[in-house]
Amino acid sequence: LAIEVFSKLPNQKLYISGIVDEKYLIKISQYPNIIYYGYLEYDKYIDLIEKIPIGLSLRDPNLPVNSNNFPSKILEYFTMGKMVLSTIDYPEIESFNYFKCKYSVEDIAEMITRIAEMPDTEIMKFFNHEKQLTNNFSESAWMKAFDKIEDKKSKI
Repeated sequence: LAIEVFSKLPNQKLYISGIVDEKYLIKISQYPNIIYYGYLEYDKYIDLIEKIPIGLSLRDPNLPVNSNNFPSKILEYFTMGKMVLSTIDYPEIESFNYFKCKYSVEDIAEMITRIAEMPDTEIMKFFNHEKQLTNNFSESAWMKAFDKIEDKKSKI
């Protein structure tokens, strides 16, 4: 899906790492804006990710395998201070600022175009996730949740 989207957006770059099937490598080679790095050692992968401002989470919400998944990769992007574009609206991260759109070539391409045209003042709110990470997923947040559960159990 990402290759299809970026084939229609020649002014936007897509960086791909990992193991890719040969049929995709042939397709990738047709587009100079789609750069394939292959399988990278962890440190080199992190170096690459640090240079990229937006992480894509392109999961088909209609597939049963995606109905109960947790957005761990999105949280990883948030901890790295990245913007995120997701095709699933996750209730677990509803307090976070991230871009959401339908799982289709047209909708994703339109959203990427809109993001690219946003003024810096508007787009900056999609980079800082520290407060939401602390409020939702820190050790203190988990301790508060456990205390709340224990408090309810003691009243039964």
